Amino acid sequence: MKAMTTIFADVKVLVEARPADMLAFEEALALMGVREFEFFRIAWREWHGADAEPKIIEQSLMACLYAQETPPWVRYLVRRVNEDAEIGVFDRRRYGLPAARPDPLETALDWRWSFGLMAAAMLIIFFVFPFLRSVLGLV
Repeated sequence: MKAMTTIFADVKVLVEARPADMLAFEEALALMGVREFEFFRIAWREWHGADAEPKIIEQSLMACLYAQETPPWVRYLVRRVNEDAEIGVFDRRRYGLPAARPDPLETALDWRWSFGLMAAAMLIIFFVFPFLRSVLGLV
C-alpha cells in the first residue's frame, strides 16, 4: 500500500481494502448487537448444534480478525442474519438473545408527551396562577 499524506486518506484505503466478508460480518454484528466473541459462539452453535470450547472460538476469532480468514460457520450466520434483515424477518430471539430494547423515543412517554406536559405546566404557572391571584386577591 502506498504512503498517504493524510490520516483520512489512510483510513479510506484501509476501509476499501477490507474484504467483503469482513464488511458483511460487521453489519451482522451491528444487527445482532453482540461482541465478536459472542457472535462466533452463536455461529458455532448454529452450525454444529453444540457449544464450543472458548479456546476454539478464540483461535477462530483471532484468525478472522488478524488474517481476515472468516470460517465457513461464521459466514453462514453472517449471510443468514443479513438476509433476514433484508427481508424484514430478523429476530434476535431466534439466536438465544433477548429482544432488542425499544427506542426510548417510541415508548409511551415520548418527547411529544413530555413537550405537551411542559407546555401545560408553563401555562398554569405563568397565566393561570397570576390570574387566580389577581381575581381572588391572594398574595
